Amino acid sequence: MIFFRFDLNEDIGFGHYRRCLAIANEFSKLSFDFKFICTIKSKNLLNRNLSNLNKLILIDNKDNILIDAEEVLKILKNFSYSKIIVDNYFLDINWDNYIKKHSIDTKIIAIEDFIRKRNIDLLINYSELNSDSYDNFKIKNILLGPKYNIIDDKILNIKSQVNFKYKLNNALICFGGTDFTNENKKIFHFIKNRNLRILKNIKFTVLNSNRNINIKNFSFKTGFKKNIEEYYKDSDLSIGSFGTMCYERSFLKLPSINIKTSIFQDNNEKIFLKGNANLSSNLSDKDSIKRTFKNINKILKSRNLLFKLSYNSKKICRFSGKNLIISRILAL
Repeated sequence: MIFFRFDLNEDIGFGHYRRCLAIANEFSKLSFDFKFICTIKSKNLLNRNLSNLNKLILIDNKDNILIDAEEVLKILKNFSYSKIIVDNYFLDINWDNYIKKHSIDTKIIAIEDFIRKRNIDLLINYSELNSDSYDNFKIKNILLGPKYNIIDDKILNIKSQVNFKYKLNNALICFGGTDFTNENKKIFHFIKNRNLRILKNIKFTVLNSNRNINIKNFSFKTGFKKNIEEYYKDSDLSIGSFGTMCYERSFLKLPSINIKTSIFQDNNEKIFLKGNANLSSNLSDKDSIKRTFKNINKILKSRNLLFKLSYNSKKICRFSGKNLIISRILAL
């Protein structure tokens, strides 16, 4: 049995959910059974987004790592041999040690976005390039770098339909499913308080705003009325965070302006800046939206800049590493 341990709520982005779902779908193609283990705080969002709710097992960890491990062990004990894929910042080496101590046959696979010590059987970190970072952690199996990126089939299937456009007419603004730094709200107030000439030339679509707002040339969507890939197809530029979705945009060669909304996005920011796939370092603060619109002005003044962003983006994420990941998990 394959288990996935992740959470999805108002304080946690959709990236963990999307990565686990993409891998689960690959296991399903190979006729492997799987279950999602999530806390009860994830129930509402999962009920709205997860189609196969029969695969969901809810636990109450009372925000305690060891209680979480005990609840997971209650589930694992019904299986003689299992593998659990963990994509969760809250769960650390203490959780690993507890699981290993009480279920010695269980293999733990961790998807990470930053460097920390773990007691696991396989580590996946596609935002880290330096293998020396893990030299002292005694992890036998490590998969590092963007070639192990996890791109969902829906994104893979539309790549040929996303064509580079030499003019900026449509911009997509999406900070994932939660937007806990309120970038959408910052954008609204920035536009509301300024009469920008830029609005006359570009149609903006903002996803996941918590309110309906009508501004000329702005289309604010409360939630995703269609799959995110459909919005990608219609866009000439995307504005979002350095979270998981920045690699989806990179894979599609969609020019992007990214804002760092979490310390866990540090490595992603470094990769995109090193690859010249982002105009400048842009931390989420009171001036982040102002800097973003300055960058849009730069793009409007230089058609080559839009092409440069697209060209450099495709070099960062050329393909999905799902099959490589699946083969390594099965080899454990």
